[in-house]
Amino acid sequence: SALTVLWALIIGTGGILLVALWTLTDHQVAHRNENLFHFDPLTLGLILLLPAAAYGARWARRPAFLLAGAVAALSLLGFLLQPLPGLDQSNGEIIALILPVHVALAWAAYWIGNSDRGTGNRERIAKREEGRGKSLPDARKPA
Repeated sequence: SALTVLWALIIGTGGILLVALWTLTDHQVAHRNENLFHFDPLTLGLILLLPAAAYGARWARRPAFLLAGAVAALSLLGFLLQPLPGLDQSNGEIIALILPVHVALAWAAYWIGNSDRGTGNRERIAKREEGRGKSLPDARKPA
């Protein structure tokens, strides 16, 4: 969770910096910088959503997956657009570093969203375990 927050903070801050350089300056290198596909400001939303989902907040599961999936999809799009004319920035190292991590975060968000972790799932787990012939101990009764 701490690594996720650190990653999202670095990538999101880099994205904001790239957007600011592109829109607020006349700096030639920053204009139409394709690294914006990978340094995505949307990643800043994962600072709250992924840890919340990982620690059981049901409200954060779907938004965390959708946002992480969007970030991974944009990074993948940046990779797939490389052969097109006009998109000739040499950024293979950036793609090789960032794309796998974005895909892994999207997979983790998917896994968290479909796991039985978190609040409110005790009944669902109990039903599944009853079908297997097991039962969960009742937290209200002394052991």
